Amino acid sequence: DDTASYLKNKTQIPSNVAILRVEKSEPVAVNGRTFYENTVKLITGRTHQIRAQFSKENLALINDCLYLNANDGETAPPRVPEPEEKIGLHALSLKINAETSLGPKGVEFR
Repeated sequence: DDTASYLKNKTQIPSNVAILRVEKSEPVAVNGRTFYENTVKLITGRTHQIRAQFSKENLALINDCLYLNANDGETAPPRVPEPEEKIGLHALSLKINAETSLGPKGVEFR
């Protein structure tokens, strides 16, 4: 497993590698349909990482019109969502693991 190797050897993760871990996945029934609420830990922090990786597994996020789920019967071409279109992605916290203008290494936003 590349993830374990990178973490064990403290090797620099290449910029073209995106790694996340699904820590919890629970079914949620809404109007007779089943959706899943997931807790995800990002190992790397790539742009659109969660959206792209979930979509690749045909697990697109709710209302995500850019990363459409191919098995959902969607026929519209992918597009960037309008500001008022909310997708099903929310952050509980954000921890910075480097010195940045956001704060010192280890600072966590909740």
